[in-house]
Amino acid sequence: MEHVEIGKVYRHFKGNYYFVENVACDSETKERMVVYKPLYNREDNRQLWVRPEKMFLSEISTERPDNITGQTHRFEIVKEIEKNLDMNHPTNIQKEKRAELILQDYIEKTDVMLHIFEQISLTEFDVFLKLYASGGTVSRSIEDCLEYKTLEKYGLVSIDVDYSGSITVDMSIELAMGAGKFMKEPEKSSLRNFQVVQAVIAACVNLYGFASYWHYSALIDANYKKIIAQEAKKQYWDMFAERAKEGRWRYMWSSVSNVFFKPTSDQDWIIQQVKKNFEEIPYYIPGGEEIKLLQFDGIDYSLPGYKMFFSVLVDNCRSFEDENKLVTEMMLKCINGESPRKVVYNYRHCFIKGTASVKILGDALEKLEATIRRPQYYGHTKNEFMRLTGGITK
Repeated sequence: MEHVEIGKVYRHFKGNYYFVENVACDSETKERMVVYKPLYNREDNRQLWVRPEKMFLSEISTERPDNITGQTHRFEIVKEIEKNLDMNHPTNIQKEKRAELILQDYIEKTDVMLHIFEQISLTEFDVFLKLYASGGTVSRSIEDCLEYKTLEKYGLVSIDVDYSGSITVDMSIELAMGAGKFMKEPEKSSLRNFQVVQAVIAACVNLYGFASYWHYSALIDANYKKIIAQEAKKQYWDMFAERAKEGRWRYMWSSVSNVFFKPTSDQDWIIQQVKKNFEEIPYYIPGGEEIKLLQFDGIDYSLPGYKMFFSVLVDNCRSFEDENKLVTEMMLKCINGESPRKVVYNYRHCFIKGTASVKILGDALEKLEATIRRPQYYGHTKNEFMRLTGGITK
């Protein structure tokens, strides 16, 4: 059996860090017991803990809702803390004090927090800012759980659900400490501007099929001109272009057309679009809140038609693990040009009423499809584009 290492820092699967003081022997059972202390301030002031070594090192499921670290064991040694960092803390100070200093350096000197912040959306970042400002703990109704799920996925928060149907969202002290340097000015504004630019470019790609500097600049000027100056606007654009060239972003960069695009995009179509005079085309320019909604897959889930279609789908669907995922798949197929009725027909095996379900869902998806913003309509919906062009669609 593997044994714990004395004098090392371990992380619990719920995200907190602990220092192993020693290993003791139970006088009655002779079982090895781990003696360890938390490297954070507990409300109950309990500073020393004992747990059977077998349990301390036991395996856990990565599917557990509270396993925010994705660990395979209850406690795992954090080798990176002393392995990857240049630690200059004197070794003659108390071991646990040195461990606290090492942990603080680990969180503050690495790009762990910045990397996580780069993975979340602008909406999720704003939710995190509010949570941090509230002291790191909030209580919400269970309906609000979804807006914290991505933060939980990346280990930024833990979510506890009680029997009354409410949730408590907590940010661990270690993460609060790591996030602290980003929550002060000018770092906080700089990081949020990074999030804004990332969201704007993503919204352009989803709305128009690609993001040119013209599109990006139009959205920034319409919504964020007060916080992102002209010089900074160009600097951010160049920074994301470099990230895309190096393969460090979800989008690709065309050095020929100087645009961002999805890896699955039709590049010949993009080249043809880029040749056009953008200023003569009535592109749809979204507002700030809509940019947040369009950031990831280009779908505005607040649309009334979405809720209606989802309701109809649930009523007509066989047992399906994730109806939200199914609706998104069907909507994306519509955005990519498939007819709503063909999309529904291809999913007919999921429905309980056969052709009757196909007819009902086809009608509902057709209504929803007419309100989805699409690249072939320059970011407009089908209905909006027909009004702009006198009933002519592409």
